[in-house]
Amino acid sequence: MNRINRTISNTIFNALGWLWPVALNLLTLPYVVSQLGEEAFGIFTLVLSVLGYFTFLDLGLNTASVKYIAEYWAKEDYKRINQVVGSTLVVYTIVGCLGSLAIWLATEWLITDVLKISTDLIGVSSTAFRVGSLGFLANMVSGAFSAVPRALQRFDIANKVTTGLATLSTLSTVVVLAMGAGLVQIVIVRLAINLLSIIASLSIAKHLIPSLTMYPQCTWSMLKELLRFGGLSAVNKVASQAMFHLNRLLLGSFLGPAAVTYYVIPSSLTSLMHRFLSTLTSVLFPLSSELSARREVKRLKNMYVQVTKYVTVLATAIYLSIVLFSFPLLRFWMGQTFANQGSSTLSVLALSFYALSFNVVAYHVLNGIGKPEVNAISAVVGGVLNIGLCLILIPQIGILGAAVANLISMVRIPIYALYVNKRVLRINNWNVRVCLSIWLIGGMITSLFFLIGISPDTIWELGSMFAALVFLYVILTIILGVLDAEDIALFFSYFQVVVHRYSKKDTKSV
Repeated sequence: MNRINRTISNTIFNALGWLWPVALNLLTLPYVVSQLGEEAFGIFTLVLSVLGYFTFLDLGLNTASVKYIAEYWAKEDYKRINQVVGSTLVVYTIVGCLGSLAIWLATEWLITDVLKISTDLIGVSSTAFRVGSLGFLANMVSGAFSAVPRALQRFDIANKVTTGLATLSTLSTVVVLAMGAGLVQIVIVRLAINLLSIIASLSIAKHLIPSLTMYPQCTWSMLKELLRFGGLSAVNKVASQAMFHLNRLLLGSFLGPAAVTYYVIPSSLTSLMHRFLSTLTSVLFPLSSELSARREVKRLKNMYVQVTKYVTVLATAIYLSIVLFSFPLLRFWMGQTFANQGSSTLSVLALSFYALSFNVVAYHVLNGIGKPEVNAISAVVGGVLNIGLCLILIPQIGILGAAVANLISMVRIPIYALYVNKRVLRINNWNVRVCLSIWLIGGMITSLFFLIGISPDTIWELGSMFAALVFLYVILTIILGVLDAEDIALFFSYFQVVVHRYSKKDTKSV
């Protein structure tokens, strides 16, 4: 029960750690854009994008560190933990220096030949990119220690730190702009926060593992193991990035920049929901590594089956709502013209990301048990299918073609899920009835939606209809036995523990 409560707590902390920075960014974005101006804000975004593209240089070692620290922690092998952190620190310092130098040297070429920045902003842009390159080095060094709290399943600490730094970063941007400063000052403040993240990550790692050594120590055997696992994770990451970004370049090439806008907004919304599900379930990664190290195979399988059911229930509710309300959602958010152009694309993308949600639990579990190659192969196959289909479908049916290509590329997901269930985890008792019941509920709600002819005229009506849909969905999942008495009792028992714990804290404080 303690392990279940810990897992649920970690999931909640992950959800809050994801939601707060997203909400804060959305809230402050209009002010930042208005103060910086469209072009300067675009440059700021490009600085962050270039640094983001360089993150593939982490070689997947952060993911590998989480896996092996969790495994050696379960075995109480602190010497190996020091080797993992020390080896990662050596590689990240070297790669961080090389990446920072590459960005620094490429700055002039980027701002004059690639990005076509206005003449009056070239000096500011050059300074911003070069200061940002130092931030890349700081992020790499910090990454060597940030894996520790996640590996030890202290997502409460990990999310408090990331949320605090994200909040500081966003609010400091607003304060700097309010003081009349500009782009360069914002980037300098961001660099200072990156340096602060090194101190915070290092201090927390040392607090959680007092025997942790803080100096670089690289052993070839450990480095080889980390690079093997991390390399496969990096392949998965690169393939996924190619799938989600190259289709936009193809749209721009075939149809022009305006078409990219009508695709990117629906794609961003649906992929945001997928990242939310992935964040929720990322607690399974170190937990799977721990269970695998302790050879608790039965618990691992039971956890996989139960969490897959919960994710399927949640993902169906999210993406069904997007499909049914795609037009009014875009109309209230982006305007009538955008809704006319992009609602079909949003619906198709919602279906494709719904299909992708069926691999989200397996993805983290496979990484935890040391099978990242399965995820890498699936990602590569999906990326190749997506790009190939985009080349065929975009010239034929335009923006919708890119969305359809994405949906068809998800044909690999049932094969992936079947292979994981039968060949990797060897689960024979997976309850297909759960999926069929959820899809039946989805079909019933969809039929009711179109029979009634729901069309909200105001955003308040949209919110009310969405709430009614969710309420009906939850009731039907209980009536049809998708969420059984054991599931409901589990959640109630957890919240009772939480209430009891905080009531005791309140009593002590009095």
